[in-house]
Amino acid sequence: ILLTATALAATKRVVCGISADALLEKKKYKELLEPYRVRELNTLLFLRKIRKDIIVELAPISDPYGPTSVDASIEALVVSQETLNGSKALNVRREENGLAPMHLMPIDLIVAPLDGVQANSMHASVDNSALKISSTAIRAALAEKQQRGSRPPH
Repeated sequence: ILLTATALAATKRVVCGISADALLEKKKYKELLEPYRVRELNTLLFLRKIRKDIIVELAPISDPYGPTSVDASIEALVVSQETLNGSKALNVRREENGLAPMHLMPIDLIVAPLDGVQANSMHASVDNSALKISSTAIRAALAEKQQRGSRPPH
């Protein structure tokens, strides 16, 4: 949803930071992550499906700031509610670098109902009636599915 919102909000250009492989070393279920080049290509293909008329620049992120701390032409950043506070630190870094702050565009999390989902492999939302959809939660569900598939039937 972040990519879709970014593409729809853009006027001319999208700069999309993609986590470099080294930045993902400590992620849960990292063995289920695709290599950087695959994620880069899939990001480009996805953005092109949404908007063919914008310039797309993809940049590897190897630190928490990515290109936002040094690229004065980045004017806005689409973020989740969950990452909004961390994104405010990006504007502090920009100001330290003599750049104008970015307009932060927070979007709400997507939640899924509990139907048929193992709650222990997902992160519960605030009211516990639904589960937030996150990349870690998706990888946890995939890992659990793979484990079930590798067990011999009873």
